[in-house]
Amino acid sequence: MGRRHVPVWQGTTNERKVLILGQGGGRLIEEDMSTGSYKTIIIMPSIPVTDSETIDKYELTNVRVYAEFNERLYLCYKFGKNVDPLKDLLLDRPIPLEYTEYIDIISS
Repeated sequence: MGRRHVPVWQGTTNERKVLILGQGGGRLIEEDMSTGSYKTIIIMPSIPVTDSETIDKYELTNVRVYAEFNERLYLCYKFGKNVDPLKDLLLDRPIPLEYTEYIDIISS
């Protein structure tokens, strides 16, 4: 656990630091919603951050709030696919400049 500041858009006029809980990485956990049983499949550090196919087919277990979730849905619409800026931040993946409004929402 813990917390850290994740820099985005370094060296540009849009540069920001976002406070994120956790030390980076995470666990990929399969959950059977009908029984509530869990089993760990893969520890995230063993998955390269460039393995978008594996990472993008799973969701975070975070509870989303109105403004952040609404902006995420808009970004999904805008990109024409499921995107999750929070997952990208947690896993130190590149952050597109189109996420500016999302970053502003979670940073305020």
